[in-house]
Amino acid sequence: MIRAVFSTGAGQYTGFAVSGHSELFKPGKDILCAAVSSTVMMTANTITDVLKIQADVHVLENEVSLSLPKALRSDAASAVIEGLKFHLVLLSEEYSERLQVMKDREEKP
Repeated sequence: MIRAVFSTGAGQYTGFAVSGHSELFKPGKDILCAAVSSTVMMTANTITDVLKIQADVHVLENEVSLSLPKALRSDAASAVIEGLKFHLVLLSEEYSERLQVMKDREEKP
């Protein structure tokens, strides 16, 4: 199962972590994993390369996380992360056994 967790703080999205494998098909043939991976990487690249925000990004096998340092948070970056969440929620409605979008995790002040 793919799990996506989103972080919030002060009314903004501040990061995400997406991990796992849908196991819908074998690796390299899995359309759900491809859709999730592509969307996650587009989100990370938009924040770091288009908006030029030096986010903390970690990419491992079957796991990608992004966190916005407090000093670099913006409405634009929050909106991009919210767009990722929206897209993953729509995918999870079609693949509820394979993709879970977790409740937002509120950061401690």
